[in-house]
Amino acid sequence: MDSLLISYILPLLGVVILLFCFGSFVLPYGERFKGKIQKVKAFGMDLEVSVITFFVIVGVILAFTGVYFHIQDYETRLVQAQKDRDLAKEALVLAQTMEIKAVITLENVNEDNMPQLENLQCKYFLYGDDTPVMVDVIKGYRSDQFKLILRDICPKTNIAQLVLEDLSNGKRWGKENFLPLEPVYELRED
Repeated sequence: MDSLLISYILPLLGVVILLFCFGSFVLPYGERFKGKIQKVKAFGMDLEVSVITFFVIVGVILAFTGVYFHIQDYETRLVQAQKDRDLAKEALVLAQTMEIKAVITLENVNEDNMPQLENLQCKYFLYGDDTPVMVDVIKGYRSDQFKLILRDICPKTNIAQLVLEDLSNGKRWGKENFLPLEPVYELRED
């Protein structure tokens, strides 16, 4: 009720008072107010104004009360909309990132000389960035496979180099220049 009163009723009352005042200049009821003086004592001031001027001032104050609160409400909504937009952008970025599991086999490695999982370290480098991104390595589906878990991958992720290293003997395997979300398939002739 308070917001309805401030937003609509008080400004409407102010407009009605203003219309009444302007009407008093052209309509016959205005003759009663001409020459009448209203004394106002407030806030340490002692004023003498005509009744019509007093009503105009009151009408303007009431009419702009609603305008002020509407402007304040728009500013609050604008700030909230900007916060919502920022949250939506963050959510969109998070929604576009994903976790990809890649099954790998190692060249010149079979079940007999498979490296131990606990000795493996995997990382990748993005183009233009020398900071490595660590990758989790877990057991694959078969005994001669491993599975890599690439996190925070988005459609624009372009990996310059992926490196898997056996820390026990220093052997390294790698793949260069690939887009994890754009797989490359070699088709064989029938």
